Amino acid sequence: MTFEENKHSEGYVMIQRVLNFEAYFTIAIAAGIIALSDKLIPWFFGSSFAAMNVVLPILSLLVIVIPGGMSISRQYLIPQNRIKEYNNSVYMGAIISVILNFMLIPILGAVGAAIVSVAVETLIWLIRLWDFWIHTHLGYSRWQVFVNALTGVIMIFVIRCVTLNMPATPVTTLIQAALGFLVYVTLTTIFGANPVLAMLIDIKSKIGSKKK
Repeated sequence: MTFEENKHSEGYVMIQRVLNFEAYFTIAIAAGIIALSDKLIPWFFGSSFAAMNVVLPILSLLVIVIPGGMSISRQYLIPQNRIKEYNNSVYMGAIISVILNFMLIPILGAVGAAIVSVAVETLIWLIRLWDFWIHTHLGYSRWQVFVNALTGVIMIFVIRCVTLNMPATPVTTLIQAALGFLVYVTLTTIFGANPVLAMLIDIKSKIGSKKK
């Protein structure tokens, strides 16, 4: 709607906010999957799926790159009728997928397939992100993404250390999730990389100004 009303600058800034907001949650979810996988897989999937201890952490990165690529295509490329650019990213991903599948799957099996999936989706995401940046000079907040990623790594380390000797049960998984939530939200808030808090403060200030 914003593009249809010819308010391109407002639309671009809105997309940037969506990307940052989205990255905050997707990085946390990906880090959470990595942190919880060793205790989650045994009770949720069963002992026969032990190989997923390697595959699942790799696939967790898709939680970050797929939503990012989809947001840019749905909110930027398609609304501006840039179907050619959208299709080019898909075609490039398909070509790279075929090449990497022939190279990695015979050698690495399921792990190779996971690596290919992440590589292809990351390529598509980067192509669309580059196109968005070239035409708008906007993108992710580098500070926020850096802090979110660093906090995600810290969260993984804390969860793994604290729950190292706990059994692989649903209760342990719940404890890990609660601990991860606490660490991630606390650290990102302290370092000013929590867009949710910034949004709530902005809403509060707008409500306050209206009352005056």
